[in-house]
Amino acid sequence: MNMKHHRTLTREFKDAPTLVLAGSGELHPKDKNVKLVGRITEQQKYDTYKPLVSATDVPAIHVNDDYMRTYRPLMEPYYYDSKKYDSYLDQLGIKYPNPPTGPIRRITPPKSSSSDSSGG
Repeated sequence: MNMKHHRTLTREFKDAPTLVLAGSGELHPKDKNVKLVGRITEQQKYDTYKPLVSATDVPAIHVNDDYMRTYRPLMEPYYYDSKKYDSYLDQLGIKYPNPPTGPIRRITPPKSSSSDSSGG
């Protein structure tokens, strides 16, 4: 986002977020809601993100075991059975596409009269 765009946002929206600029010292923003944090130091260039979860960690799905024992049998009637039904909507008893419930309004173009066309 550039400064011009940010000025437009702050004029239009009073709660526009603060624009944070990091970079060289030649920027001197005087707009409100603009904060200059300065240069990135040599140390910050090499800072890396260290995730808490490793690539070998396994999801803790055992936490849901009790819930699945309770609710899986209740969900089974909603599983799609392709041997019995052509589509999932058929299984649920939904007719698609739904027929219109009201009268269909037909739009007719206006009649053109030969006296209206000037031809030039």
